Amino acid sequence: MFLSSGTSPLPGNLLGESMERLLVLVKPITPIIAPKVSPDRLRLYVEQGWIDKNIAKHLDRAFYRTHEGKPVILTITVRGAVRAIAPEWANKFTIQEGGIVFPRCYVETRSILRRDKQVLETFEAIDASCGPGKATFLIEGNDEKFMNVLRRALMERGLGAHRKCGFGRCDVVKQT
Repeated sequence: MFLSSGTSPLPGNLLGESMERLLVLVKPITPIIAPKVSPDRLRLYVEQGWIDKNIAKHLDRAFYRTHEGKPVILTITVRGAVRAIAPEWANKFTIQEGGIVFPRCYVETRSILRRDKQVLETFEAIDASCGPGKATFLIEGNDEKFMNVLRRALMERGLGAHRKCGFGRCDVVKQT
């Protein structure tokens, strides 16, 4: 829960220090592939009408959703990317709305090699054609330094699945 005074109960902000508000656009450079999805979560998405029932039968990976059904990259995922690049910044931010919200995603099926066996994997993905993701970060400290860390984390580390194969690279632009 965020307080109206601009403070946030972050682990690194136990003293209730003031937080900077930073609006950013996240623009995918390479496709962001969704994490694996549980059958229960997939069933919920079908019940809400966010995913088609016929597609859900084959879907292996799906994004978490906002209350409106829009795909979202969770704060914990962004925090992991930042922690890998600059651990000192990992607990100095949070994201309102629970993460980076994208306008839409698409479904793709690919043949992949898994344990020396070709298998078909059906997954949701987000790329530049889906539009930029939006996020409101609440940060402790200098927003320019944080923007540099965030940009480096999302360019080098990436978001989502199959990052080691080059997926999930994004650019970050400060919104005015």
